[in-house]
Amino acid sequence: MLSVDSEKKVPLPGHEPLLPDSEDDTLANEFEEPRRRRSSPRAKFLKLLPYLVHIILITVYSSIFLVLWRRGTTDQDALGIPWVQKVYEMNPKLNESTARLYLGAPTEELDESWSSLLQYSNIRISEEEIRHLDRLDQSVRFTDGSGYFAQMTVYHHLHCIKKIHHFLYLDHYWPNITSDDLALLRAHNYHCLDTIRQAIMCQGDTSLITFRWGHEQPVPLGNFSSPHQCRDWEALDAWNAERHVNVFEPGLVVHPQLGPAYAHLSDGEDVGVAVDH
Repeated sequence: MLSVDSEKKVPLPGHEPLLPDSEDDTLANEFEEPRRRRSSPRAKFLKLLPYLVHIILITVYSSIFLVLWRRGTTDQDALGIPWVQKVYEMNPKLNESTARLYLGAPTEELDESWSSLLQYSNIRISEEEIRHLDRLDQSVRFTDGSGYFAQMTVYHHLHCIKKIHHFLYLDHYWPNITSDDLALLRAHNYHCLDTIRQAIMCQGDTSLITFRWGHEQPVPLGNFSSPHQCRDWEALDAWNAERHVNVFEPGLVVHPQLGPAYAHLSDGEDVGVAVDH
C-alpha cells in the first residue's frame, strides 16, 4: 500500500495546473518583488504624508491660538505697562466719586486735577523709534538734538474731553471770545467728538451691561459692575513721565520756516494736535 506522501498527484479533470510547481514558485517570487519595491522608504513616506500634514496643521493652529490667547491675557503690553481688571465708577452723585475731580462747575480743584492728569502729555522719542514708525521725513526734531516730538494718543483723548467740558462753561473759560474764535472752538470740539467716537469703536469694549428691576421706576436699571481689561494708569503715566519734555521751553520747538511754535501759548498749557488747514 502506498503512503500518502508517496502518492502521485493526479490533477482533476478540467483543472490542469497552468505551470509546474517550480514555475509557480518563480511566478510568486515575481509578484512578491514589486511588493518589496512598494515598501521602499519613499513609499512609506508617501503613506505617512497625510498624517504628517495633519500634525503640522495642528501645530500651526495651536501656535496661532496660543499667541492670540497670550496677547489677550498677558500681564503687560508691548511697552511693559501692566493690564489690570477694573470696574468703572458709575455713581451719579459727583461728590461721592472721583468724577468730581474732572466734571461739574469750574473750581480751582477741578482745573488742578486736569492739569495733573495731562502734565506728561508731551514726550520725547528717539530716532530709532521714529524710524520704526517710518516717519523720519514727517517728524518734528527738537532743536537741541535730544529726540523727536510725540504724544501718546490717550492723552489727546483726555485733552479733548477737557476742552469739551470747558465748552460747557464757555463764559468762564472764554469770557471775551469772538465769533471767529467760537467757530474755531466749535470745529475743534467736532474733531474731538469724532476722534473719541473712533477710539471707542476701535477699542470695542465687549464687557456686558446687564439690567435689573428698581423699586421706584418701571424702566430697567443698568448694572455696570462688569470688570474691564484696562491698562494700569499709574504705570502708563510713569512711562510718559520718564520721557516728558517741556515743549514750551524757548527755542526747543521751532518751525524751519515759520519760527517758534508755541510762543503764543502760556507755559504749562496742554498741547492738542493741530491739523493742516
